[in-house]
Formats: sequence, C-alpha cells, structure tokens
Amino acid sequence: MPQSPSDASPQDLVIVTDLDGCLLNKHDYAFAPAVPVLDRCSRAHIPVILSSSKTEAEMTPLADELGLSTHHLICENGGVVIWREPDTSIEREVLGAKRERIREVLDSLRANFAFRSFSDLGVEGVAKTTDLPLRKAAQACDRHCTEPLLYDGPTGAESEFRTALEAAGLSLTRGGRFWHVAGHTTKGAGMAVVLKRLEQTHGSRRSIAIGDSPIDQSMLDIADYPIAIPQPDGTVLVSPGENGLTAEQPGSPGWAATVSSLFDRLGVPS
Repeated sequence: MPQSPSDASPQDLVIVTDLDGCLLNKHDYAFAPAVPVLDRCSRAHIPVILSSSKTEAEMTPLADELGLSTHHLICENGGVVIWREPDTSIEREVLGAKRERIREVLDSLRANFAFRSFSDLGVEGVAKTTDLPLRKAAQACDRHCTEPLLYDGPTGAESEFRTALEAAGLSLTRGGRFWHVAGHTTKGAGMAVVLKRLEQTHGSRRSIAIGDSPIDQSMLDIADYPIAIPQPDGTVLVSPGENGLTAEQPGSPGWAATVSSLFDRLGVPS
C-alpha cells in the first residue's frame, strides 16, 4: 500500500528505476540532469537499483558510469538479478525461463506467426534496427532469459501470439520498441526479490519506482511512491495511481525534477 510522504524517512528509501526514457533520455541516452539527484542519493545512502530490459552486459558499464558500481541490477525485465555488494563477488540469480527454452518455443510458432527475434536479427541486424554500434548490439544480444522481437503479423493478432506463448509457459509484454518473450517473471517480481534481500541485510525499505512503459507497470504497482514518466510526445503509458506522481517532462529532466520534488517532501538532505 503506497504511503504518504509524511510516513517515510530518508534513511529507509530505495529507488528502482527504468533506464531508457526515464533516467536516460530516449533520443540520446544522456543523463546529465539526473547527476545532482544521484549525488544526493549517494550522500543520503539511498540505493538506486536500475531495472531494465537491457542485459547484464549492457547495464554493468552503465551502472559504473552512473556511479552505481556497488548497487544491485535488475536485468532483462526482471528475469535476472545481479547482486553486487562492496568487497564481494558478483552473483547472478536467474528468475525467468532460460533463453534456450524460449527459442525452442518460438521456433515451434514460426509457421503461424510472423516475427523477427534478436536471434533472427543477429548482432548486425540488432545494430541496424536500434542504431547501436556493433559493440553495444553484441551486449544487447548477450541474454540469459528473454528474447526481444519485432512482431510482423497483422494488427490485432498479437493476442493470439500471446495466448500461444502462455500455453507454453511463457509471457509476452510490450516494451518501448520491442516485444519481449520471457518466463513468468516481471520487473515487479525482480524488484520484490531485491526489496526482500535489502530488508534482510539492511532493514525494511520504502520504494520509489520510476517507469514510462507498460512493462514498468508491475514496479509502480508495488511501490510506495510510484512515478510515471511521459513519452516524448507527452502521452503517459503507465499509471502511478492515486498516490503517485507524473513527471512534467520526459526522460532525464523529468526524472530529475520529479525525484527532487519528492525528496524535498520527504526531507532528504540536499
């Protein structure tokens, strides 16, 4: 149940945030407006947990660049949690179906549905589709438990595709650009696992969850303080609920302004 700002103290907060379109701008992946807020989190000892459809290979250098090298990561839409603690070895916990199983199911559905998965596109195809350099496209293809794809079938047939995947024990969700096939895990499930571990090691935490696409909704649904980030055209694709907040701007500027405002209300030192 979301809490009112007056119920929380800065010492028990944790941020779980999507990357593209939220902490990072969608068009240029810049995050300069968020740097002062990340510094504020560091001074107040507020963990910032990155949660993305991106892979471990993609997220690790990003986390390091953002100054979050000892913070846990939720990768592949909640399918993998990377446990990172100071002075300890990195652990990987797979929560979803293995990628090999996902590929087997997709291959069995090709006769009835039109799609192109990352395995079909290959590194060069992913680079062309996403405008990523080959090195970053290779990182995006280094997956453990999800398979992004472009759905090429007729509009409206996605529901039939989803039903077929669910019959095989998998799920289909829509991200910003790709559909994602995975086991029955979500970003919210990954977030819940991280919150449980934080509670065991550091005490109970009140969560701020930040997202901009339907695939983020499961995080906002369980957060104490949900924040919705609008799309570049101003549309809002997630619901922060009655007690949540909606940023006025997309991307990093909206992320920074809204988190700063919430921190002020919660009494987080500046």
